[in-house]
Amino acid sequence: MASTIAWGVTATVFGGLCVVAFVNVYSRSLGPAPTLLAGVGMAVLFALQMLQCGWAGSPEHRRAAHAVLALQLFITGPPLLLFGQSWVGMLGFVAGSALLVLPRIAGGVLFAAVAAGAALAQAAFSTELWPVGYTALSTLVTGLVVYGLSCLRVLVGEMERAQARIAETAVVQERLRFARDLNGLVGDELSAIALKTELARRLVERDPERARGELEEILRVGRKALSDVRSVAHGYRDLPLGDELRSVRSVLAAAGIRVRIHADHGDLPRPVGTLLATALREATTNVLRHARAEECAISVVREGDAVRAEVSCDGVHPEAEPPGSRPGGLRTLSERAASLGGTLTAEYLDEGRFRLALEVPVPEPARSTAAFG
Repeated sequence: MASTIAWGVTATVFGGLCVVAFVNVYSRSLGPAPTLLAGVGMAVLFALQMLQCGWAGSPEHRRAAHAVLALQLFITGPPLLLFGQSWVGMLGFVAGSALLVLPRIAGGVLFAAVAAGAALAQAAFSTELWPVGYTALSTLVTGLVVYGLSCLRVLVGEMERAQARIAETAVVQERLRFARDLNGLVGDELSAIALKTELARRLVERDPERARGELEEILRVGRKALSDVRSVAHGYRDLPLGDELRSVRSVLAAAGIRVRIHADHGDLPRPVGTLLATALREATTNVLRHARAEECAISVVREGDAVRAEVSCDGVHPEAEPPGSRPGGLRTLSERAASLGGTLTAEYLDEGRFRLALEVPVPEPARSTAAFG
């Protein structure tokens, strides 16, 4: 739309300049043939100028633009002998094209030379001084208008291309976000399903009742995974922190890990709560994948204007696969924390322990306390 408007404004202004010049020629009553010749010449000059405008900023058309500039000089020069001062205004097109087509110094020199030539031509038609100055100034202004409108069209084109690139970048970023979130959601929940399925397989003969309970839990996690995938696809992902704490406890307990959870965080903004819930999922995944843990401690505590979530477990060996090495893992979580002004710390401690800590700034709401053991 902007490009169309720019073309329309440019064509209107150029056409208006030609119409004004044609009216000046017509008013001299030179006869049908000269008047028709003037109309044809102005139409050709208009078409050439629009061509120059379309080629502006295009290096592959540089030679053609130089040839068109030479043709414009030819069309605007000799007719001065026939139409006199009525044709002087056409020199403004040549002046503008000189700035548009030629290198800076050469274009400036030709621009000034055309303005001076227009003044000399006017001096030949008038003995008064002010028409000469007026013609020189008019040629300069017309040339600048021609140059400015041509550059405007180029700038509008570049702006539209920049907007297209921004839109493409936004699409790529959204695809990355979708892939990242989908990997985190589905990967964690499929890990839980696989773990519980293995547990149910072992229990199916010796403890059918407990195996039935594990299968029901698998069904619940599977339904939740489906819901999460749909929410990511629609961009409405919102993970309740309390629900995630209960889910983490259930998954770790099913793996035979003793779990201690303490929560004292109150009401949190939705992005912060979702980030903390995601961090708990990622930490749980790492505990299940990279540790032979017997005990895991989780705390989510609000202190002043920040909330801190910490997960620590035993049974970790530093020489094993780094906890943040998988794609979409702790590196992605660290980027999301930074986007909210928070920090993520993942480190090995003494005696085979690993700790993941996430601290995020939040405003000061009323707090509520909950404990999960």
